[in-house]
Amino acid sequence: MPEPGTTAVLVLLPEADPLLALADPGMTRPGIPAHIALSYPFLPRDQVTAAVTERIGALLAGTGPCEVVLEEISTAPGFVAVDVPSLQPLADRLRRAWPELVPYGGRFGSAPRTHLTVGMGGTDHEAALLTDRLRERLPVRGTVREAVLVTLGGAGWETLHTIPLC
Repeated sequence: MPEPGTTAVLVLLPEADPLLALADPGMTRPGIPAHIALSYPFLPRDQVTAAVTERIGALLAGTGPCEVVLEEISTAPGFVAVDVPSLQPLADRLRRAWPELVPYGGRFGSAPRTHLTVGMGGTDHEAALLTDRLRERLPVRGTVREAVLVTLGGAGWETLHTIPLC
């Protein structure tokens, strides 16, 4: 579990919220909407300055709106996701700008694909059922016009800054 003060740069995808409902409750984080992490974990909250948010804005400006199509499922033990290749260039820009940040703490290697996590921590049987349910609901399409810089606070994830992609 992330610590308070952890930050992330995300793209929210409300069109994919129904996919999260397909997972058994123990495989999702309640109250967290469908999102794709462009950088997680990002800098600690006390290092997020106006200059940092301006740099993110400059890196992502003019890259949208991005059409997103969710259609390819990825699985690993205890993990079910849908790949989001159209957002990979945005994640790559942030990774090049902050190469010292290791995506997901290295859990998925040094250069993980952008994805929407649909379920985590379930049994192999639960993951297989979720994968079957997902196949029936894909593809899902959406349009992304902004990213958000969020932090984990006492009341959950809070938006610090909205970054327009257009």
